[in-house]
Amino acid sequence: MKTIFFTLSIMLVCAIATAQVKIENPEYGTAIFKEHYLIQNDQEQLVSSSTVVEADLMGAGLVTSTSAATDTDLIGATWNHANEAHGVLEFDLQTFNLPASFTTNNFTARLVGLMGVPFPTTISLNVDLYDMSDDQEDMVIADIDYDLPTEATRINDAPYINGEIDEAGIDVTEQLKVDLFGTDDSGLSSGFIFVASGGTGTIDFPNAANAYIELNLKDTESDADSDSATGSVTDTASDTSTGTTVIPGTDSDTTDTTPDTTDTDYWETETDTTDTGFSGGGGDAKCECSAAGATPGASIWNLLF
Repeated sequence: MKTIFFTLSIMLVCAIATAQVKIENPEYGTAIFKEHYLIQNDQEQLVSSSTVVEADLMGAGLVTSTSAATDTDLIGATWNHANEAHGVLEFDLQTFNLPASFTTNNFTARLVGLMGVPFPTTISLNVDLYDMSDDQEDMVIADIDYDLPTEATRINDAPYINGEIDEAGIDVTEQLKVDLFGTDDSGLSSGFIFVASGGTGTIDFPNAANAYIELNLKDTESDADSDSATGSVTDTASDTSTGTTVIPGTDSDTTDTTPDTTDTDYWETETDTTDTGFSGGGGDAKCECSAAGATPGASIWNLLF
């Protein structure tokens, strides 16, 4: 009995230890689209455009400026500079070992540790967060990261004003489900793009290096030991019957005849392949956790000119 109790205690400690895991050490930066217009006689002509990247410095926004043309032949002409910046944040999944207790639908995920700072301080900008497409998720901040896929949808329900993000974090559960368990093997990381709108200026994220994704097993406290579905057998620690065991989320499981010898309920590991509940491994994650990242850089304001 002592041996059994000790073993169960160790299992409980291990379960608690793996109930929450972090994905840390992000790659981050800014992809900036620059446009250079010549304006003369009220006519505006695009002279050049390019996308540049500043790594280790994340910001989002729009900056415009006007300056006099330097060519003396262009009397009365001016230059108009328009620069739009997208903040890019990626987390490596290649070296991340997801505990086997995490399956496709039994965890939640949140992006934590981000807070934007407006520059200049007098501006007011909205910031929206989008999921990166699989072909962009490569742990490299590149000019392609400026673009959003045509089907991209906003992750946050409402815009963040001047980067004021709730300390509780941003729910990215659905995005992590796809990145960890999706069928597309091209995704090497989980990535996000910040886009600002509504005025001229930038929102800097000076603490991007300290951001992380927190994964948590779903809270099972609300899943009572006594399942209410008709015909079910009460789930208790001393239950050794071979009756029907109900998996949360299903009305009944008529094919499960494995004796229930422990009070595992939600985390049952029977090999019943017809179960529609979330038992066992539930699939292989595509992806060892790493330490927090480097010190962030300065404002991106000077990069936009």
